[in-house]
Amino acid sequence: MVTDMCGAAGKTIRELNIRKDTGALIVALRKRDGTFDTTPNPEVRLDDGDVLIAAGTPEELRALEDLFGPQEAVAS
Repeated sequence: MVTDMCGAAGKTIRELNIRKDTGALIVALRKRDGTFDTTPNPEVRLDDGDVLIAAGTPEELRALEDLFGPQEAVAS
């Protein structure tokens, strides 16, 4: 699930390099309002509360989960 804490909200599937970075393939997207997109465009912007449906090996899916896990703040 896309959350504000994961840093993906407001970005597109393409900007996140999901396929390249994780190997997982996004096959559908359930938007926060409950609508489904079974062929999400790479330019679709992800919003808080969206759910990605993906296919891949167990390792690829774990990498995808890690990508959408809470991101720690980096001190500057």
